[in-house]
Amino acid sequence: MVPTRRAHALLLLALPLLLALPAPAEEAAGPRFLKGHRDDVNWVSWGPDGKTLATASKDGTVKLWSTDDGQELATIPVSTVKVLVAAISPDGRWLATSDKLHVVALWSLEDKKLAKKLPSTSSETESLAFSPDGTLLAGGRKDDVIPLWKLPDGTALPPLKGHRGPVFSVAFSPDGKLLASSSEQWDLRLWQMPEGKEVARLLGHKDDANAVAFSGDGKLLASGSEDESVKVWSVEEKKEIATFEEGIRDNVKTVAVSPDGTLVAFAGGKDATTRIWSVAEKKEVKVLRGHKGEVNHVAFSPDGKWLATGSEDFTAALWKLE
Repeated sequence: MVPTRRAHALLLLALPLLLALPAPAEEAAGPRFLKGHRDDVNWVSWGPDGKTLATASKDGTVKLWSTDDGQELATIPVSTVKVLVAAISPDGRWLATSDKLHVVALWSLEDKKLAKKLPSTSSETESLAFSPDGTLLAGGRKDDVIPLWKLPDGTALPPLKGHRGPVFSVAFSPDGKLLASSSEQWDLRLWQMPEGKEVARLLGHKDDANAVAFSGDGKLLASGSEDESVKVWSVEEKKEIATFEEGIRDNVKTVAVSPDGTLVAFAGGKDATTRIWSVAEKKEVKVLRGHKGEVNHVAFSPDGKWLATGSEDFTAALWKLE
């Protein structure tokens, strides 16, 4: 059938509208999968040189991997139950872990052996963060407090109190002067360190605040929530500057900010994807597909060129972003 003049006219009218539509987010190239765990991968942590990745699993182990070729370097039998967290210290000497038996421990990465168990309580520690100088370890705990330990001796310091529900996530600012925390009571808090004084309470989420992460320059803080949103906050002004909601169809359980502060990565939905947004453009720029189970944790490499993910499909993955 030959198009009519009317059809041509309608096409010409519609063309500018079609051209104005935003480009779909880029699909990232396939990842390098790290296979070896026998259950969910709950946490991923980069070594300071970006050449080693630690993964914590529900199978009770932590594995260390070479990020150059994806080869397994070591398996550390941490617990007889689920390992919740495995965080590598800033100097690469220590690994901090927590498990479902409420044990928080330090491991030597030189000999892969237990160095010491840290004083803890009868409550799970769901997040661990080293201070940038490696002298403090902070935890997010289900009994609404933030435990602190002095390193390297592991002495328990007075915990930070103020949240009125389980603390799901903690993160130190790059200069170590602030600690951010998120909780079941929908709020984020900023604490002046090492004094432990609360200096701000950030409100805006409408459900559990599951995760927090600082940008590499410390100017931005990102948070992910059960309310199906990611928020970005100005640390200096202590206010929300962006909210990402479009395309999010489930709770956000993990969030990370690229070292240069330009990108926010987050995950947690049943679609098993990880999504990356541009902070400046306030739009989705990349979708990472490949896992066959929910993504539990994400972390940018120190140089920002890679993203690591840990999933309920028993694998971790390395995604090249550049």
